[in-house]
Amino acid sequence: MPFTTFAPTALPAGVTPTQVFTQFGITPPAGSTAAQQSLLAVNVLQANRPTQREFFNANPNLPVNYFLGTFLPNLPRIANTDTRLVTVAGAQVPINQVLPFVAVPLEFNPDGSIRQFTASTLTPGQAGAINLSPGGDSSQLRAIENTVLRTQQDRLVLNLNANFELTPNITLFTENLYSRTDSISLRNGASPNSVSTSVENAALNINVNNPFLTAGNLASLSAVGIGTGVGQVQNFALTRQNQDIFGDNPNRNLTNTYRLVAGARAKFKFLSKDWNAEISGTYGRAQQTTTVTSIKDIEYQLALDVTRDSAGQIRCRSQLFASQYLGRTPTGTVANLTRLPGVDGLPTERVVTPTITQAQIDGCQPLNPFGFNQLSDASKAYVRQDVTFNNTSTQTFIQGFVGGGVFDLPAGTFSINAAGEYRHESLNFFADPLTNLGGGRQAPSAATQGSISVLEGGVEAQIPVFGDDFLPFLGRLEINPAFRVSRQTGSAGRFRNLAGNVITPTSEGDPSVIYSFAGTWQPIPVTDITVRGNFTRSIRQPSIVELFLGGQPAFSVTTDPCGPALIDQGTSAVTRRANCRSALISLGIAANANAADTFLSTFVPNNISLPGSFAGAPGLSPEQAVSWTVGANFTPSYIPGLSLSVDYINVDLANIIQPTTPTQGLNFCYESQTFPDTSPQTGSNTCNFVTRNATDFQVDPGFASGFINLASTRLRAFSIAGRYSFDLPRDFGQMTIRSNAYHLVTFDSSANGTFSDVIRTAGTAARPQWEVQTTMRYQKGSFFTQGTWNWADRTRFFSGGQPATIEFNPELTIPSVNTYDIVIGADINDKFRIQFNILNATDVSFFGSDFQLASGNVTDNFGRRFQLAVTTRF
Repeated sequence: MPFTTFAPTALPAGVTPTQVFTQFGITPPAGSTAAQQSLLAVNVLQANRPTQREFFNANPNLPVNYFLGTFLPNLPRIANTDTRLVTVAGAQVPINQVLPFVAVPLEFNPDGSIRQFTASTLTPGQAGAINLSPGGDSSQLRAIENTVLRTQQDRLVLNLNANFELTPNITLFTENLYSRTDSISLRNGASPNSVSTSVENAALNINVNNPFLTAGNLASLSAVGIGTGVGQVQNFALTRQNQDIFGDNPNRNLTNTYRLVAGARAKFKFLSKDWNAEISGTYGRAQQTTTVTSIKDIEYQLALDVTRDSAGQIRCRSQLFASQYLGRTPTGTVANLTRLPGVDGLPTERVVTPTITQAQIDGCQPLNPFGFNQLSDASKAYVRQDVTFNNTSTQTFIQGFVGGGVFDLPAGTFSINAAGEYRHESLNFFADPLTNLGGGRQAPSAATQGSISVLEGGVEAQIPVFGDDFLPFLGRLEINPAFRVSRQTGSAGRFRNLAGNVITPTSEGDPSVIYSFAGTWQPIPVTDITVRGNFTRSIRQPSIVELFLGGQPAFSVTTDPCGPALIDQGTSAVTRRANCRSALISLGIAANANAADTFLSTFVPNNISLPGSFAGAPGLSPEQAVSWTVGANFTPSYIPGLSLSVDYINVDLANIIQPTTPTQGLNFCYESQTFPDTSPQTGSNTCNFVTRNATDFQVDPGFASGFINLASTRLRAFSIAGRYSFDLPRDFGQMTIRSNAYHLVTFDSSANGTFSDVIRTAGTAARPQWEVQTTMRYQKGSFFTQGTWNWADRTRFFSGGQPATIEFNPELTIPSVNTYDIVIGADINDKFRIQFNILNATDVSFFGSDFQLASGNVTDNFGRRFQLAVTTRF
């Protein structure tokens, strides 16, 4: 009994562990559970059956279409008639019993005819997805040709700055700016339909009765089993780039920015010391409008659903059978949660399900999806629409400071600076109705309005401890303490939620203390060595979006921590089980803990994709950071032009604001010591992110996820820098060498803030442990040239925060990366410079292997490029 040809990831249907143990002579451990025996049986099969890759590696001359046809059933395929023998698990079997199908990849030529193409030239040593396979010659792989990296940008900038000396010690000033930036990305790829899990972007399901198919098309399809004959399938999947619908598909971003500043500066004597003061007010406003093109979901479906009328003309089927379509929700179209004006004008949450209207039916234009640009201009116009996103942000900023010497110490003057500021920021974001209601390919976007106000005040000091005039044998020591208090409040517009309750989002933050203690010490009475250090406690206040983001429609697969497979796992399994029991009892499903355990032992969560929304959390508190650095700078007087420095950096971030999925919210909820309210730990109650059905305990549709305060990060690193500048002999010019090295020792992150779930990313492609940049610059007179070497250390693939094994990736490391930049230029005079740049001169584009290229590990998307810059000042 073979059970399976290839190594499985789960027991095949109808196969029991006992059958596997009997065939391979295995005796399971005494006392093992059913789950443990199932896992052991899978391990036995994996040990005695090859993986698909191992089989390909043992039979490298087999056509790749054998593998594609067998393992990718959505490809057009025919039965494999190859009866040559191959070895599988020590037995000789015909190839067609191991790989029963042969893929026959087809695509439509631009003129609408069909041809076969090479799907892939993969070998056993390569890995990749079918639509990204190296060597394939399908035009479907050339979407990059529809993207222009250059962006057209038109800028208008106006400045009006003025100073007025009211008295010799008081100066009034104003700074005013207007900027208009119009950026157009001239050509972009379209929204495709491809092999995808996304409903909107999935491959099209086409029936062979589509009237746009020619006799030649039908013959080609029939040859691979697609047609109306006996035993043939009548539907096939069609992928298309849709570039012919979008054309060049330009994207436009228009930004208007205003900035007005007015203030006064003063110099005066106080306590017989020099003092300075300033007060100013700033108002800024930025209004941004982004315009892109979208396919309309309902119209696209209606335009593809075509037939011939009684006169033989191709028509939209909905126009011939309107009553069957009117008011119906098309396949794949989902309900969206949005806010629309209520009868009293108040924004009110509603679940809107798109349905087919009479206007959509009346305007329908048949769309020919086969080939390139075989569709009519009328059908293009019917299925596409420009959509806009509008964002307006403002800031009012009032600040003032006063500072100067207070009294003399033995080593110098004790000085202070006191400052205060007030900031008020507002945000107003909204999209067009098509996007707001989720009728296009863009994700539904709900409006977001809100404002925050911040009041801060603090003082900092400069304290000379010893120096030239006091204890000079100890060198020079100066310390710089600073202290500040910050408080943020905020609010957003009222709205009515789904339950009919009027909500007024507000944020009432508590005062937060920020402080810093820094110092510099030159240990000897010369300036060769300077030792510096800093200890700081800082915060980041939550943004308007994090506090007041409007409920954005979303879908998420929810994994239930109360299911039998997970209830005794997690960072606190005992707490998780106890809280799951409590939830059952509170819903009335179980009367006591024993009854709850009985229910949980057979509870099978649905774990399906559910609709819901993602919104801001007004109860968030500031992120917190504690950091300290220590370092030294060495500038030897006996080697003029040389400077060396090294710093150690230690940063701990806590209370990090993070977006949270329903699954994460459930995990935090059921592992909370304050269940059923996690607010003390997370800033918002994640137990309220979902609701459970009071009958079967399943998670109901309609989750309301958002941001929480919980995650932590710790960073440890060294920064090393050097600079050496010297004149060449015989007045031949000057050389300057600069080098900076950054060594990342640790970068750990934790979603639950305790590091029991630590993810380590130091040494990954995104965070190499060593990075070095070295620049050599030569200058003589007005001429200069410069070469820069950029190097990143070899990195590793990681999985679950640990270095990946061969089971995760066929390659474990990513080679080090070297890139070079060259600059040649001249300062013609003090107002005119010309400069030629060669960036990435050796044209390094990816890390060096086909697998890494297929995995998207690209170090430079552009490759070698050239720039000519002319700068003038007037």
